[in-house]
Amino acid sequence: MEKPRVVFVDDHRTMRLTLVELVCGIYLKDLTFDTVQLSSTEELLRWLADGNVAHAIVCDNNTGSALTGSRALAQLRDGHIRTPFLLFTFDNLDEDACEELLRLDAAHVNKGSDNAVDLIAEFIRNALRSP
Repeated sequence: MEKPRVVFVDDHRTMRLTLVELVCGIYLKDLTFDTVQLSSTEELLRWLADGNVAHAIVCDNNTGSALTGSRALAQLRDGHIRTPFLLFTFDNLDEDACEELLRLDAAHVNKGSDNAVDLIAEFIRNALRSP
């Protein structure tokens, strides 16, 4: 049986590597899964279009590309891809943006919060438990 895959999307390589190391290497070391690291939302959409399967997606909202994480999420949902999706940002989202994430069945974590890594780890753990 193939191991589940967790995809991390961030154009800042150091941030991506640190997040993977912290979340996967420390907080989720009891779980077995593969990580995929991508640098843009366009790369994420191509990767999924190529038939790859993700069991959880952790995506920066601003990947340095024209397509924000929230817009990529909307495209995935429009294409009936229901993969658990967490959007992380350095800013607090306004009420409309929060409502949109709820409508799209996604989570949000502010990178600046004291428990950001805990919340991301909890999101991944729950996503990997889901059928």
